[in-house]
Amino acid sequence: MTSSAPHGTLTGRLFREWHWMCTRPQLLDHVRRWPLDGPPLTSLDDLLQRCGYGGQPDDETADAVLARVLHLATSDAVATRVVLQRVLPGMLAIARRRTSRHPAEFETTLCELAGAMWLLIRSTPTDRSHQHVAAHLLRNAEYEAFRRSMRRAHHRREVPAGGSMSEYDLTTDPTAVWLDDPGRRLAEALRHGRAAGLPPGDLDLITSLASGESVDAAAGRLGISDRALRARRAAAVARLREVVRAA
Repeated sequence: MTSSAPHGTLTGRLFREWHWMCTRPQLLDHVRRWPLDGPPLTSLDDLLQRCGYGGQPDDETADAVLARVLHLATSDAVATRVVLQRVLPGMLAIARRRTSRHPAEFETTLCELAGAMWLLIRSTPTDRSHQHVAAHLLRNAEYEAFRRSMRRAHHRREVPAGGSMSEYDLTTDPTAVWLDDPGRRLAEALRHGRAAGLPPGDLDLITSLASGESVDAAAGRLGISDRALRARRAAAVARLREVVRAA
């Protein structure tokens, strides 16, 4: 699965990360141990296609596979990443639709949607229907990211910046981060950032969010909007990722 998305965009990073994952035999070995029906997996792209990527929306067999991977995703971040890649085309479509009149907001909108999607994947009850799994995820993620925030702003459920989202944002070696200790990896990434001279404010923001501070609280402390805070976080994480990749 390839993309021509610009290098610094979230879309480009997600597709490059997926390509990187597809070149790692240890990740293929990891997913081959999952209790999935069908012949042995030949690649991560093979798994993605079995989950319905690029297929028909009413494919019951693909829905069953995706539902099983979604069940695993509550405790397996590699499975979470597979599901995220499966619904990425749908997230792009939502972001384009929501920013059709304001294209400059596309990247921020996609980042918000991706954050909501990651949390949703990690917390979706396993007793949900196995029909139209991707469509349900996309609908619910859009609600969590945008509509719920508008209707019930004072009761919003924020995406935790630590735990799963910090793994997602700062991944440079999927095997190391997902299958090892994300806290230690984050500390190492921040050390590289300081050595490279990244703005202390950016590193402090990442640290505070990773330590459990909510987006609302961080935005209030800095005197900026939630949307601006998320955009700043996305930019800071992107810069840190590039530093770690070059280290």
